[in-house]
Amino acid sequence: MNFEDLPIARQDGTAPMWLKRLGVFITSTGEDCIKPHDVKEVRGERGILDVYGHEFHTIERTSTMRIPAKIIECVMEENKTRGKIFRLTAEGLLGHGKKTMDGVDAGLLIHAASFPYQLSGCLAPGRIILTTGVGESRGAMADIFTALGGFGAGRKVLLNVLN
Repeated sequence: MNFEDLPIARQDGTAPMWLKRLGVFITSTGEDCIKPHDVKEVRGERGILDVYGHEFHTIERTSTMRIPAKIIECVMEENKTRGKIFRLTAEGLLGHGKKTMDGVDAGLLIHAASFPYQLSGCLAPGRIILTTGVGESRGAMADIFTALGGFGAGRKVLLNVLN
C-alpha cells in the first residue's frame, strides 16, 4: 500500500471528520420543493459535522437507510449531477456495510442538499440552519474540502459517526 492510498487522518490516527446526530427532527414538505415530488412529508434529523474544528450543520433523511455509527472511509469524487462529493466506502473494515433491498452495496454519500427529501441514505452539510433543512450547502462542501487540504478525486478521509 502506498502512502497516497491511506485515508486522511489526524496525527494521532483519529478521523478528521466527526458526525454527531442531535436527536432534533424536522419535517420537509412539498412547499420546500424546487421540483414537484410525490412525497408529502419527509422527516430528517439534524446533526453537526466537525472537520478539523470547523463545524457544519447537517441533515439526514430518517425514513431511509442511514449511515451507521462507526469509523468509515470516504472517497472524494466528482459526480455529474451532485458536483464534488464524498462516497462512503461500502466494504471492508472501514466500510459502512449497508446493502440495498436487492443485496447490492448501498451508495451512501455526503453531498450538497438543502432538504431531507433530497437525500436517500446520504448526509448533507450546510453553513446555516433553515427551518426545514440547511442552507449554503455547496459552500459548506467547498469549505470541507478546503479544511481537508483541497479536493482531489480519489483522496480518502476518515469519518467517525458517533451515534
